[in-house]
Amino acid sequence: MSRLTRAQVAVVVPVYRDWASARVCVEALRAQTLSRERVRVILADNDPRGPAERIPAKQPWLSVVGEERPGSYAARNRALQDLADADVIAFTDADCTPAPDWLEQGLRALDTLPAPGRAGGRVEFVPQGPAFTFVEAFDAAIHMDQERYIAEFGFAATANLFADRAVLDRVGPFNASLKSSGDAEWGQRATALGIPQVYAPDAVVRHPARASFGSLVRKSRRLAGGFAARAQPQGGLLRTFLRDTRDELERISYQRRVLAARSRTPLSHLALSCVLAGVRVIERTRVRLGAPTQRS
Repeated sequence: MSRLTRAQVAVVVPVYRDWASARVCVEALRAQTLSRERVRVILADNDPRGPAERIPAKQPWLSVVGEERPGSYAARNRALQDLADADVIAFTDADCTPAPDWLEQGLRALDTLPAPGRAGGRVEFVPQGPAFTFVEAFDAAIHMDQERYIAEFGFAATANLFADRAVLDRVGPFNASLKSSGDAEWGQRATALGIPQVYAPDAVVRHPARASFGSLVRKSRRLAGGFAARAQPQGGLLRTFLRDTRDELERISYQRRVLAARSRTPLSHLALSCVLAGVRVIERTRVRLGAPTQRS
């Protein structure tokens, strides 16, 4: 079956209080070039008792489900319970705006695979103002490199991920205990099973770049904590700390090369990279000592 011409598609979008962004996302999904009769959108509300004004699910193609267990991966799992009739599941985030042909391009990428598989689309950062600030330019240069995630680490971020239903049935749900890096854990489970994956550069979602130093620190802590929560400790705490430090030095070396090519202020951005590396090492150590992970 050609997915592009026949597949029924479900789009899963977890929402945690940010209903203003979710409305923009829903409007972008409403405007998809793929026939609306083939698309269903599930918003997974991860704060169902919260005071936020929600999106009323008045359209047959749009529904809202609630999940009280904290974490976007728990919310995604809740949405997946209602999607038994979908051939393909597409994932994005509430603060992402899919391009009009996003679904078509994702299905086109899946059609290139020889078996049921996955496709990771491109995440394009956009400034929150008329031009990129110093912090936004760093975020855009360094993060969400889906092509590298797929080629080097065997996963695609759920900000822009397509998967055949058969893949989800085989791999199973996301690890709902994780507040971050659940997409990496799930994707690497699929890769270990030999499930193919392709990069889909024409399947684009736009994501606002983080505009403040504090937001970058919070993101670094969330990602580092998620990594520490799912990684198996090897050796004592000191050995693990030294290994984390080595890994961060390797990351800084990679980011130095990226910033040299993409940044107008590579030295200043490299200094920021070093600060965030320290934040990540401290957060991993904190979580390994028993502290809870951060969700935002």
